[in-house]
Amino acid sequence: MVHTEKGERRVMRQMAILAVFCLAGCRSYQPPAAPVGHPANPQARPGRVEPLSPVLHVDGDSLPSRPPELQRQGMGHMGNDVEDPSEE
Repeated sequence: MVHTEKGERRVMRQMAILAVFCLAGCRSYQPPAAPVGHPANPQARPGRVEPLSPVLHVDGDSLPSRPPELQRQGMGHMGNDVEDPSEE
């Protein structure tokens, strides 16, 4: 296979023309506008806000208290030898 300078120029010209057509085709494309009922439309109504479920509602009164033997215990019960810097 023999490459000539004329053949290489022709290939480069064809690639340049193809690139111009590809870029021009992308530039001319306009996506269709979303209908009014579509959430992407800026004029669409906002969606409904559902009320929060009380199933996962937790307040301080409904939490169990710590057992007395654990109330004064610090990090030592975890079994590691790392000292708590706040105790110094």
